[in-house]
Amino acid sequence: MVSFKKYWLPLALFLVGMMFFIYGLISFLGSASKPQSITFKSDSTTVSSPKIQDLIQIGIEGAVVSPGVYKLPQDSIIKDALVLSGGLSSDADRDYVSKNINLAVKLYDGAKIYIPKIGENSVVAQTSGATDQQSLINVNTASADALDALPGVGPGNGN
Repeated sequence: MVSFKKYWLPLALFLVGMMFFIYGLISFLGSASKPQSITFKSDSTTVSSPKIQDLIQIGIEGAVVSPGVYKLPQDSIIKDALVLSGGLSSDADRDYVSKNINLAVKLYDGAKIYIPKIGENSVVAQTSGATDQQSLINVNTASADALDALPGVGPGNGN
């Protein structure tokens, strides 16, 4: 017959290990069977009832779902204003927004945010220059005489 007194420590460690293993297995199977619910929340840190003097008013226009003037807490950023206005509309130039608008910029009272529509920012850039395609000069391929003919460019400029 085998004496349990001789093997009591390994047997006790084995039993404790089996208890931990079974507990872990039950916990893992119990959590794996529950479906994870996904919720989207605004991560702005708004107080339930901020004071009137702690609010700022900003205007958001252009390609957003609900353009208008909104009241936000003083420590708000552009992302908070976009969330409050319903987000970008389907015709928003998302590429332009991702490259040119820093969503983490802190807002101030009276700030205005404008989100361009698709193709709109290229039209705005062209209206500031000449409208006739023949008067445009490619600075990479233009001759020195063509560049000198530009206003404010060349040796006769005085700069």
